[in-house]
Amino acid sequence: MKKTLIKFTIWSSAILTILVIILAVHIYLVTQPKEKNPTLSWQLARIDINESIPLSKEIVSKTYKTLKQIKGIQRIVVNSKEGNVVIAYFPKDQTQEGIYSAFEKNTDFTSVLFTPSDKQLAAGCPVLDKNSISYKLGSFFEGVFQNQ
Repeated sequence: MKKTLIKFTIWSSAILTILVIILAVHIYLVTQPKEKNPTLSWQLARIDINESIPLSKEIVSKTYKTLKQIKGIQRIVVNSKEGNVVIAYFPKDQTQEGIYSAFEKNTDFTSVLFTPSDKQLAAGCPVLDKNSISYKLGSFFEGVFQNQ
């Protein structure tokens, strides 16, 4: 019985070590150097459109067309079910207030620029659970293997 428990412990430790090494190598391989990752300098802005939800195809289409004309915008994601637009832009070319004023000027939608509260800003990214083991382990290895 004791030999079986020792073998099980050794095999479990070996498998766990191999999996952690594979995870570390994977994170190292997919982490891009800073100069090769153009999205690092992007900022995000959100505009809430106060029209009937879900947004109609006409509103979505006009939103895309209007925002594509604004200099500095890199990505546009319209969530028609929630009635908001998330915009990725270069802060050196544009500001979120500039984007919103141009959007407001060129559309007849009632909308508002989303401004997070101080509590939301302090919490960071709302998608990540910073207390999870996967987040802690992933951020540890990303910090260790950060390509520079």
